[in-house]
Amino acid sequence: MTRTVAATASGLIALFLLAGCASTEVTQRESLAAVERLPRPDRIIVYDVGATSSDVRSDSAMAGRYGEHGTPQTAEQVEAGRTLGAMMAQELVKEIRNLGLPAVRAAGQPPPRPGGPGSGSL
Repeated sequence: MTRTVAATASGLIALFLLAGCASTEVTQRESLAAVERLPRPDRIIVYDVGATSSDVRSDSAMAGRYGEHGTPQTAEQVEAGRTLGAMMAQELVKEIRNLGLPAVRAAGQPPPRPGGPGSGSL
């Protein structure tokens, strides 16, 4: 029994030594962000956080990813969720503006120009 344990321990030690001596390859990569500056957006459009799946725009990447709750939400819960979503969007706009970027809430804004500098949205 002790010979089996000793043989197993010796085998594991040899394995660890071989693994520790394995060669590695490091490649140098340069980030495109460091080389190329992205154009500054004319505005960053921030949408309210949705309270229900029906609040998510159909062209959003999140559309269809989440279903409705197993237990339907009450009207008060939906309203509270929408109020909280609006507050979160407003706070996000403030934080983005504090970074020196032009952020606006989506409500009342014209849609972004496809492919233009303002085509991104949150």
